[in-house]
Amino acid sequence: MDPLEFFQKGEILLGGFNVGPDVATRWDKFGREEEIAKMTNRVDGIGFERRIFSPDGLKIFTGVEVNDKNILSTYELLILPAAYYMMFEINCNDDIDRQFDEMDKWIDKNKNKYKRVKWENSDDDYIIIWSGRYPSEMICEIWVPIVK
Repeated sequence: MDPLEFFQKGEILLGGFNVGPDVATRWDKFGREEEIAKMTNRVDGIGFERRIFSPDGLKIFTGVEVNDKNILSTYELLILPAAYYMMFEINCNDDIDRQFDEMDKWIDKNKNKYKRVKWENSDDDYIIIWSGRYPSEMICEIWVPIVK
């Protein structure tokens, strides 16, 4: 699996929730809160996950992109720093772990050209999963922050 694109992106504002490692229920809290009070400053309806891979386990933040920092107090604001990304596409209906492994193999094979950016001041890798780019085909974009 090769990346489809490389691009620079400025700071991204995300509204949602830190939901821990539970992949099966990662959207439950966001869905419940959206029924009570919808976020009015969404950029679009596309959902995302920020996944941090740490020795303590997977840490997931789910939500949507927002256009300013003024979000309802029931939500959390996550600010992704400006970064240079490589973008992969995966089939979300297929074996996601296998596809992540293929993506990691490509990154490892090309580590002399690209280095993964770590989350804040940690040694933890992170990725951004845009889960609603192509909803009818269930294709998700994976953005991996890198340094050339």
